[in-house]
Amino acid sequence: MKHSWALLGSMLIISGFLLAAQTVEVNAVENENLSSEKTVALSEFIVSGCLDALFDSGYIGTNKRPLAGTKADFDAFSPGWESVEGFIDYHLVLFLEYSAAELLLPPNIIFKLVSVDGGRIMGEGNLKHVVPASKGEADTQSACEEMGKRLVLATLLWLKE
Repeated sequence: MKHSWALLGSMLIISGFLLAAQTVEVNAVENENLSSEKTVALSEFIVSGCLDALFDSGYIGTNKRPLAGTKADFDAFSPGWESVEGFIDYHLVLFLEYSAAELLLPPNIIFKLVSVDGGRIMGEGNLKHVVPASKGEADTQSACEEMGKRLVLATLLWLKE
């Protein structure tokens, strides 16, 4: 019987944490003229860095695959009914500006944090690309993950409002 009470108590603590944790979905839009398998891979490393930083900061992070689009698509982003039904609290929306001259380097990023409750923009900003230690694949991936972490750190104050 003692084990049942301990198990029940543990389950209540865990469920309380899950109910209190806020969920942030990361949505990445790549400039469509330069979108390719290689840029999508780099974009996914940026999103991965975002998700790691969200988790480390006590948030639940989720994402959708990066999509090719335009700055107008980024500007027009609005949370839909799927966000409400999916228990998403915020969207971290990224516009990834890859350079044709340096296609295999991390992109410059325009970002905004959008509240699902009313679609209010909590904050927005820009992040210049991080220059990798070398042009090697591992260093480029690390630079992309670092960018994702920096994006989340930049938005933490907005999440606490």
